[in-house]
Amino acid sequence: MLDARLERNLEHCEDGENENFRNFMLEILREYFGEHENYADVTALDVACGYMREAPVLTALLAQPVHAVDSDLRRINALRSKTSAVAAVCGDARNLEQIYSGKKFDLIIVRHPDIHSDDWDTMYQQCRAVLNERGILVTTFHSSDEEFKAREILGDIGFEICRSGQNKHGNWYYGIVGFAGIDGFVIVAKKSASAHAIGAAENGKAAAGNGGIIPEEVDPSDVSTAMRYLIGNVDPVNLSLIYNSIKSGA
Repeated sequence: MLDARLERNLEHCEDGENENFRNFMLEILREYFGEHENYADVTALDVACGYMREAPVLTALLAQPVHAVDSDLRRINALRSKTSAVAAVCGDARNLEQIYSGKKFDLIIVRHPDIHSDDWDTMYQQCRAVLNERGILVTTFHSSDEEFKAREILGDIGFEICRSGQNKHGNWYYGIVGFAGIDGFVIVAKKSASAHAIGAAENGKAAAGNGGIIPEEVDPSDVSTAMRYLIGNVDPVNLSLIYNSIKSGA
């Protein structure tokens, strides 16, 4: 059970949460999608949405219905009873590609990932799988430690970090381990153009998928040896990306 001081701080924090979240999202939308009245072309997905306290903000800013997914059916039913402007689905955030088969989103939001941090890599990989090529991922955290961990994961799985660090629109409160913030820390990321090729090199397979396997005993940082296993099996564009990524130590 939360102690009384923490409960008071959380209540005080949530009083202004939606106003701050609105300012934050409006800033993000303007920066990455331009100035529009209702962002009619922007499709959005809220991952691990919980009760989705941000629903009033997102549905007011975006013309299209906002999609949302959470594994807790009670939360999803509560959300469905609260608004019809959200297409809420009960499902696992680690399985987005199957849940939204064939569908891509321009904006994916993950506020305070409500799954074990060991599963963050799978969840973020799934976010990437359903993100449009021009789309962005916006994910927020209570602490800088969480933000640091997520930043490392995102970089490893093919995201380019556009913005990270403390969020000026965060809602701060005093918690059990000191000060923390609702949306206190933020990462904005997009798909890395070279991620597919780099990932293929790291996995020892050609991006073209037709061979080019680097044996386990070969150190990928040994450019000349590693490239001998790849040349002839890789599209020239991807080959260049792989070579540059290995040479630079990326």
